[in-house]
Amino acid sequence: MVLALLGGLLLLACIKFCPTQRQKDAAMAALWGVQEGELVPDAEQMTRCAQLFGLTFPKSTRPIKMRYLLWQDDAIWLKLEIAKEDISALIAASPFAGDELSETEDRMWAVQDLNWWDPETVKTFRCGETQLPDLSYLRILIDTGKKDVAVVYLKWFQT
Repeated sequence: MVLALLGGLLLLACIKFCPTQRQKDAAMAALWGVQEGELVPDAEQMTRCAQLFGLTFPKSTRPIKMRYLLWQDDAIWLKLEIAKEDISALIAASPFAGDELSETEDRMWAVQDLNWWDPETVKTFRCGETQLPDLSYLRILIDTGKKDVAVVYLKWFQT
């Protein structure tokens, strides 16, 4: 009886003070505007992506496009251009620091209906995946085939 009462009090406290997935989704949707969409992210949205991804984007970062889905399992696809000389600093201060990014195993796939998301066309790359502290995941694919700029594909997702 006492355990049931304590369990009930704990459940009530959690309902009152722990944000629900709907509340989290509503907060995310307020930032992005809607629960699903494509856009070229502005400075505030890039800051939010950096926080979610655990990254610090260098000044040379130019966002190309982003798609987001904020449903049961949230996901964000973000394509950027970054000056090649800034890639090492991006990786060094990221969740991928210390990881060996693969030059043969591609963990980034095409997404139907996203004509700008084209990692399958990349011939020379560095690629990896890591689990973040909040139990979400981040994948990165860096197109190393261009002379002065690297095209960076990032996918953040929950499972």
